Amino acid sequence: MTNASLAVVLLRLVLAVAVVVGLLLLTARLTRRVGERGAGSGRGVITVASRQPLSRTASIAVVHAAGRTLVVGITDTQVTLLSDRDGIVDSPTAEPIDLSSLTPNSRKSMLNTLRERTTRKP
Repeated sequence: MTNASLAVVLLRLVLAVAVVVGLLLLTARLTRRVGERGAGSGRGVITVASRQPLSRTASIAVVHAAGRTLVVGITDTQVTLLSDRDGIVDSPTAEPIDLSSLTPNSRKSMLNTLRERTTRKP
């Protein structure tokens, strides 16, 4: 192979790699734009404010979604709405829900309520 033909092959190789990299960058940019449009312009419309585990497979979470505050019970198989408060927005004046202040009896009754609501019924 002569030097001229080797230079042509190298030039073709560099151009092919540049085209492939350009297509990858273009695809990444387009998918990012489509993803932002589908997710509300990139803003997180659902946020988890707090999560408290109750057992190995169950927990309670306080979730903010579209100006609403939801308390949900979470297990391996489902998510159950426990409480719904409209119009409460996460602000410094909003009172947080502190699960550690519960007495053992109220914690036990809450666990029983969660078990009843999240257990599959035949």
